[in-house]
Amino acid sequence: MNRVCNRCGLAFADDQPICPRCRAPADSPAAPMKFPRPDPRQAISPLTPAGVRAAGTAPISTPLKWAMTSLKLIVALLGLSAIVAIMAIGSCAYFDYRTPKRASDLLQRNKQPVTQGITSSGQVVRSRDACSLVSNLEVGGALATVVSSAGNGSSTCQYTSYEGKSIALEVTWRGGEMALKFAAMALQGRSRLFGRVAGIGDEAYFGGAKVSATLLFRKADVMVSLEVRNAANAAAAAKLVGQKIAGRL
Repeated sequence: MNRVCNRCGLAFADDQPICPRCRAPADSPAAPMKFPRPDPRQAISPLTPAGVRAAGTAPISTPLKWAMTSLKLIVALLGLSAIVAIMAIGSCAYFDYRTPKRASDLLQRNKQPVTQGITSSGQVVRSRDACSLVSNLEVGGALATVVSSAGNGSSTCQYTSYEGKSIALEVTWRGGEMALKFAAMALQGRSRLFGRVAGIGDEAYFGGAKVSATLLFRKADVMVSLEVRNAANAAAAAKLVGQKIAGRL
């Protein structure tokens, strides 16, 4: 009768005390089974065949890396776009605030009375008073009503009527060319109707709506601002009064 070696599994005769192949005693215990240690990097589900894992690992990881890289780029671009948009909005807001303020500061700085001087037409002016540039009768004729006037220093004059019609006159006696540039930019930003006007002084701009109008013009280095309120013929009244004032500068 044959026996089987517990070490190598060879069958040999019972009368042989040792295995002819591995030389192990016939009664030696069986050798422990050795299993390969699994690699954690290649760990797969127990339900997944090894062939499926080996074939599918590389194709899945490469698109995932590209997807993550693309996502990071998209997030970075969106963040950069948001920063640029915020900076642009802030710049526009600052410009809208700074331009009218600069114009106002320039007007206030140049409102200095001149007691005597000579106009561009050669006429001697003893006292530069805004209310003396146009009379109540002339303003009332332009507004088709009766007005009264009240001055505030040498640079401003307010004409008003009992119906509520009014014309505010403001004169910048020096630095008018630069003051007009800033005032025109501010007027363009707040007026629905804006444009250049010919035939009034050296340079003139108009802006306004139905019952209100603003006329800005310059004669030599003097700038004049006329604001008409609550008048159906606001645009025509502003231009008529402006022509009379420009002729006296």
